Amino acid sequence: MYTIKAFTDGKEYLIYSPRLKSFYIGADAYFEIGDNVNGQAEFTIYPGHPYYSYVKKLTTDIIFYNNEQAEFYGRVLYDDEDLKGVKKVYVEGELAFLCDSIQRPAVYHDISVRRYLETIISLHNSQV
Repeated sequence: MYTIKAFTDGKEYLIYSPRLKSFYIGADAYFEIGDNVNGQAEFTIYPGHPYYSYVKKLTTDIIFYNNEQAEFYGRVLYDDEDLKGVKKVYVEGELAFLCDSIQRPAVYHDISVRRYLETIISLHNSQV
């Protein structure tokens, strides 16, 4: 049983839970993850959903839970609306966050893998 939650401005919003029938979300919700890939997720959310307005591109983080265990993290990349106001939401996985920064060419010698990754993440965090 999967649960979908959205996080916007430090607040948590329940987007889908199989226990609550009143939350309007399409049955097409899914996510894909894998090794060395960003991962992606998609779902449809209807205008009658109480948290419809909180699902916004590039500002909303989405987490898919399986029995209270987080399995997918990402952020809304697109939230296209049709003429009836139904949003088709596309979510990119958290690994894609690293595409938001530029890593300048550098030479690394005699450092551990941990130290190398700390350097890369530190450079990324200083830019975003």
